[in-house]
Amino acid sequence: MLEKNIYDDAYDSFTPDFINKENLSKINSYLDENTESLRDFIDKFMVQFDYQYNWKEMSVLEVGCGIGSLTRYVKHHFQDYYGIDFSSLAIANANSISEIKGENNHFKVFDITSNNKLEEMFDLIVDSHLLHCLKNKQERSNYFTFVKNHLKKGGVFLAETMAFHTGIEFPFEYEYKSDFTLWRNSNESNKSFCIRSILPSHNLEAELQESGLRIKTYFFHNELCFNLFSEYKSYPAQKLPKVIRFSLEQI
Repeated sequence: MLEKNIYDDAYDSFTPDFINKENLSKINSYLDENTESLRDFIDKFMVQFDYQYNWKEMSVLEVGCGIGSLTRYVKHHFQDYYGIDFSSLAIANANSISEIKGENNHFKVFDITSNNKLEEMFDLIVDSHLLHCLKNKQERSNYFTFVKNHLKKGGVFLAETMAFHTGIEFPFEYEYKSDFTLWRNSNESNKSFCIRSILPSHNLEAELQESGLRIKTYFFHNELCFNLFSEYKSYPAQKLPKVIRFSLEQI
């Protein structure tokens, strides 16, 4: 079971007072900035495999959608869009943002690691940086089962996730454990919290091979990184987690 408070904490700054028409440009800038790399990945994939000619006819599901991370991008390119997230606070904010934009988006609170199912099937499922938030193999196995159960035949799943590498270094308040989980010590509560799973490339690839989906593409991007330690504004890029971009296909 996912830990609700950890996911809700990410959206504390989006208070009801902040979500209004006057701050819409700031909200859009936040969404664009936080999805820039993922949008780049989707664009390049769609062109490489000639999906751009019919993506207007495709239905897409965004998992880990947050406050509607990819909404503007997806609605511009695709016909049907659906977003799910474990955080009820995130979904409430996503709905509020859609309301002030005058849009009718489909957002739902949903735990992707549970055995629940949606009624819809999709041509494309996109992970908005959820995978590396799942703290153990069982959660990730359930996650891939969900993806497999909700992709149409020939449908594609795209994800961009954190990757471990030998040059990575963690600040003193973080601890990387042998099960590939990253924990952060809280000075306020004197407790540690599991915040990410950062798998080596070969471990992640092995889990993908067990998913029941066909690996279409799999790339380790040494030139890209995740700015995981936002409290350290000038943290060296070479010491941050690298990026793996992969695609899976329903066969």
